[in-house]
Amino acid sequence: MRKQISKLWFLGPPVSLALVAAALYVKQPWARDLVNTKIPWVKDGIGKYAPPFEVVFVGGPEPAAAPAAVPAPVPAPQPAAPDAAPAPRVFDLQQVYADATLWPKSVALKKPSDFPAVRNGKVIGSLKVPVGAEVRVLKVAGGKVGLEYQGGGAWLDPKDTDFAERARAAWH
Repeated sequence: MRKQISKLWFLGPPVSLALVAAALYVKQPWARDLVNTKIPWVKDGIGKYAPPFEVVFVGGPEPAAAPAAVPAPVPAPQPAAPDAAPAPRVFDLQQVYADATLWPKSVALKKPSDFPAVRNGKVIGSLKVPVGAEVRVLKVAGGKVGLEYQGGGAWLDPKDTDFAERARAAWH
């Protein structure tokens, strides 16, 4: 006697793929970034229930924030001649450091650097990240850049990355 097969057998593979995709979205920063850029409505659906990623920074507390500079007074706008082109904005790295919207999303390392190896939120060792590796930018404070590589965070000097070059390329 032959065993009866369910009429809903075809739902198994798509449902399992959807569950795997949702798990990747919740657990992996690269998957969440990719999905949020390609399919923004997912951020409003699954994204509001997904826990934020926690990056473990090793090597002491976060550097003290540099004292905020007093901004120079803004001169009154001068009426421009109708045929004059607007003057291009001069690149200001300090302004980039102060405004998180101007930071590049990721940078490449210019020299090998140590990052903590993290598993399930716990530091289990250390990684030597090679030159040219892409790392995510999380913070800029105290003249240092807070970077994340595979869940582990480190504070590096901006000169050890291509932060300034990428910020200059995106400058408008």
